[in-house]
Amino acid sequence: MLLNTNLVFFGGNQLSVIVLKNLVEAGFKPSLVITSPDEPVGKKKILTPPPLKIAAQNLKLETWQPISLKKDPEIIKKLKNLKPDLGVVVAYAKFFNQESINVFAKGVLVVHPSLLPRYRGPSPIQTAILNNDFDTGVSIILLDEQMDHGQILAQEKIKLTGQEYFPELYEKLAELGGRLLAKTIPLWLENKIAPRPQNDSEATVCKKLEWKDGKIELGDRVEKTFAKIRALGQEPGAWIELQVNSKELRILKIIRAKPITDYGQPTTEIGLSQFGQYLILICKNGALLLEQVKPEGKRAMTGKEFLNGYGRLVKSIR
Repeated sequence: MLLNTNLVFFGGNQLSVIVLKNLVEAGFKPSLVITSPDEPVGKKKILTPPPLKIAAQNLKLETWQPISLKKDPEIIKKLKNLKPDLGVVVAYAKFFNQESINVFAKGVLVVHPSLLPRYRGPSPIQTAILNNDFDTGVSIILLDEQMDHGQILAQEKIKLTGQEYFPELYEKLAELGGRLLAKTIPLWLENKIAPRPQNDSEATVCKKLEWKDGKIELGDRVEKTFAKIRALGQEPGAWIELQVNSKELRILKIIRAKPITDYGQPTTEIGLSQFGQYLILICKNGALLLEQVKPEGKRAMTGKEFLNGYGRLVKSIR
């Protein structure tokens, strides 16, 4: 294995942190890590470093935080002086132009958590859950100037059960991506991989998911609602509007749930209900037992705790 490769790692979020740790454990220690600048976070706007910066510092790796690759000629000049063999990109939000790609003798590899050309774009893991896909996976591609468009070097598929929540699947795909990358790098450097173009006619694109995407429509089928909770319950949030009184609506986030079958009569009104000691959400064709919820302005709590404090807002069906 070519463990003395001069490698530059680009990333930002926890996905890139997990891949970086896998890479280092496999013996590929980057000579440089490039991530986003620190940003103000929270109500107090505290300047906070990206997760990758913290991880790189803990690993004693040199770290740069340019505002832009495209608009900062000094960064490109400094990179050229390093004479890097290979770049690796994992969830790095900055744009690469051809000049910055050409800095790397063996190109730039991208770790993307989908089976490309399916789900090019920023939310492939959540979109796979939202669509109740039967499988997903990780792709290693060769970076070009178009979004998630480059030639495929390696892929690995996993089956989905329809029970996965985003945080757990995110972690699983990050670990898979790190291991696959560590296997791919030596094969690529030794010219043992023939890149294959993506079939653009089969390409799908996923968008950046926003707060409005998490709104649960009470008339939806239970499968769609359950998928939305699993995909968006943590971020940006899966939620319903709760009628507090005749004039006031409050948001109730639903973080975890599970389908149930025996919840009363099929004609029971759609919406939030109490079933014995349980908080449930009745959908078009079934119901969900709500295991963890978060009322607006309050901490996350179990469904039972919610009923103890807010039971007056919920119709009882048994």
